Amino acid sequence: MLRQCNEHDFYRIMIVSKDRLSPDRIVKFFWAAFVFSGIITAVLLFGSRSNVNITNPIWSVIVKTGIILLVIQFTIAVFYMREKNAYHFQKLQSLLLSIISLKMSFELYFIYFLLCDDRFAPSYLKTTAITLFVGGLVYLIFTTFRGIKKVQQGELRKDGSGLYNIQQSKSNISLPIIFGATMMGGAISRTLSNSSNTTENILGLYFFLLLCVILQYTIAFAWPELFLLTYCKFKFESFQIPMSKQPRSNKKQTMPFKTQRQEKREVNIKRAPIEFHHVISTITRCKTDEWYYTALNFEGSVIRTGLKSTGTIIYKVANFNEATNEAHYTFYIPVNTAIEMEENDKYIFNNIWTFDDGLILRNGNLDENMEHYYELLRTKAKADHLKLEEPFYHILKGDGYVHIYAPIVIED
Repeated sequence: MLRQCNEHDFYRIMIVSKDRLSPDRIVKFFWAAFVFSGIITAVLLFGSRSNVNITNPIWSVIVKTGIILLVIQFTIAVFYMREKNAYHFQKLQSLLLSIISLKMSFELYFIYFLLCDDRFAPSYLKTTAITLFVGGLVYLIFTTFRGIKKVQQGELRKDGSGLYNIQQSKSNISLPIIFGATMMGGAISRTLSNSSNTTENILGLYFFLLLCVILQYTIAFAWPELFLLTYCKFKFESFQIPMSKQPRSNKKQTMPFKTQRQEKREVNIKRAPIEFHHVISTITRCKTDEWYYTALNFEGSVIRTGLKSTGTIIYKVANFNEATNEAHYTFYIPVNTAIEMEENDKYIFNNIWTFDDGLILRNGNLDENMEHYYELLRTKAKADHLKLEEPFYHILKGDGYVHIYAPIVIED
């Protein structure tokens, strides 16, 4: 169902994969899930062994399984504590994130069923819980297909409404609430009509069941985002986030995709003209750690018109605002053929985009601070008595390097 979609259709997932679901942050969830599961397992262990009311042998199997899974979760959390592992094994990490979050969604039910056995609760309380649990699974399937449909409709592109549009999702949210309230209401009515039940104990079970349902349905509502992240990690190379080699505070620009350099090359500066044919350009303002996604979205818009990109992306940056971490980006994409474009306020077409003279710095490392390369160009210009036009142009050709071009304005 997602085969026809490309990475531009997952723009908002791209942003999330660099922020709260970045490889170095997912490990925090692994530890939180381990603590949560540890508490659940401890309660089941001591609650089933020290209680004469618990006689069903299934609890011994459940506890042993829980301990084994807890050890596995601990191993996962420790393994991904190392930042290098978190970035190197991102595909497996995203898959484990999806699986462990699903496990968390139903673990609390085990304590509920243990309490039911301990308090000799009526059988309909277990039936109610099982029905609500199955309803949660159905809701999970529903939200997942809904998420896939949103991708197909373009809702996760940059200009889309996103995965969680609460205003448009009121019916999807209210449906499980109505279902849960109906089931709980029916069970409570049955309890109140049965005078043989200890009301205080039974109402305590209802409260705990409510917690189980809230946790499961909340995760079911949010889980499609994790599913789509996992899909993108396995499908698109650009979702393999590179490990930063320097503090974020020292970088005004970041390249949020995995570079594919075949060999190490030395940085060098040469004086030369530059020329590209059939270039479409646009200007936008975005955050400096999201510019590449904006460029991809622009390239995708061009490709969807039937044109073919040559694989080169050129951009320059101006008006950087440190407070908002935003700047104006001008993107240039050469295409395979000339076109006729009416004058508009969004795109510009140049049949020939050229500078007659300039300095070009080749083989820059995308993980380095660009300001370092700018200073190299300025130093070279000063030594050769040249004046450069700023801001400079960054040229990406898919070889994993950035080439920076500085047009020469005046030669002394």
